[in-house]
Amino acid sequence: MCLRIIVICLLVVLLVDFIGFTEALDQNGDGVCIVKLSSRNRRKRPYNVAINKWCGRKKCVVRKYRFETYLTWTNHTVCCNGWQHDSELDICEAICSTGCYGGKCISPEQCICLPPAHLDPDRPNTCVTPVCNPTCVNADCHANNTCLCKPDYKPYNSTHCFKCDDGYTADENLNCVPICDNPCINSTCTAPNTCTCAEGYRPKNSSVCEPICDCVNADCIAPNTCSCFKGYIPVNKTFCAPKCNSCSHGDCISPNNCTCHSGYVKIKGVCKPQCSKTCVNSFCTAPNVCSCKKGYVKSNSSDNVCVVPCDENCKGYCDDGGCVKWNCSSKPIEIQ
Repeated sequence: MCLRIIVICLLVVLLVDFIGFTEALDQNGDGVCIVKLSSRNRRKRPYNVAINKWCGRKKCVVRKYRFETYLTWTNHTVCCNGWQHDSELDICEAICSTGCYGGKCISPEQCICLPPAHLDPDRPNTCVTPVCNPTCVNADCHANNTCLCKPDYKPYNSTHCFKCDDGYTADENLNCVPICDNPCINSTCTAPNTCTCAEGYRPKNSSVCEPICDCVNADCIAPNTCSCFKGYIPVNKTFCAPKCNSCSHGDCISPNNCTCHSGYVKIKGVCKPQCSKTCVNSFCTAPNVCSCKKGYVKSNSSDNVCVVPCDENCKGYCDDGGCVKWNCSSKPIEIQ
C-alpha cells in the first residue's frame, strides 16, 4: 500500500515538472491549467488491543496508538502543455517550436504578425513586412503594393486615404472640399450642395448661374455680352434690331417683316408712296407728291398734272388750243 502511494506521488511530481508548475499564476490567465496535487501527511490513530486478563466476563482491552500516512489533495495552477512559465512576468507563454520571427506566439504553434507584417507562406511562423511603392498615405501597407486605410479614413485612390466630415471629399492634395450632387455651372461649390455664383452671374436654380445682361432681342452669353437672335443685327452692346432685306420708307419690326410708313403701300414687298390723285406725265415720288417726267413741268392749275412747257412763239397764239411739245395745237388738251 505504501509503495503504491509513493509511486502516485512521484507521477504527480513528474507531471507538474512537465507542465511547468507554479503556485502564483492567475487561474484565468492564458495557458493556465488547474491540477490536483497530493501531499503526504502523518497522523496518530488509536486502536484497541485485548490482553490476557479478564475484566468480568470479557478480556480486558487496552488502547494503543500508531502513526499512519495519508494523502491530502489541493488545487494548483500550472502552465498547460504547450505553454511555459515566464518567471519575470509570472505568466504562461505559448510555445512555438519553430519560433515566431517578427511576430508573437499567441497559442501553441500559432504565430500572429503585428501589422503591417504578415505570415510568409513559404516559411512557417515567419513574419515579413510588405513593401508598397509608392508609399501609402493615411494607410497601412497591408500586402505588397496593397494599402489599407486607417480607421475612419476613406480611400481616395489605391495609395491615398482621406478623412473628411460628412458632405465633404478630398481633392488631389487631400484637402477636404464640399460635395455638390449637381455640378455647379458658372459657380463654385462652397458648401455641401451649395453653389455660389461667379462675379457677373446670378442664380437660375440651385446649381446653375446665368450671366447678367440687359439684352434686347439677344441672348446673354457672358456678363454684359449679348449675342443677337437669328435674323437680328447688333445696334449697340445690348440692343439688336431685326434685319430686313429691303425696308425703305418703312420699319423693320421683325426679321424680313417690314411695315410701311404712313402714306406708303407695300407693292411686291417694297414700300411705295401713295398719291390720292393720279399723277399725269409724272411719278408719285412721295405721299401725294407727283414729280414730273423729264421735259414736263407742273401745271399751274393742278399739282398732280405736268404739262409740256411752251416756248415764246406759242405765247398768245394758243388761246383755242394747247401747247403740245413746244408747238400749238388747235385742239384743247384733255387733262386727266
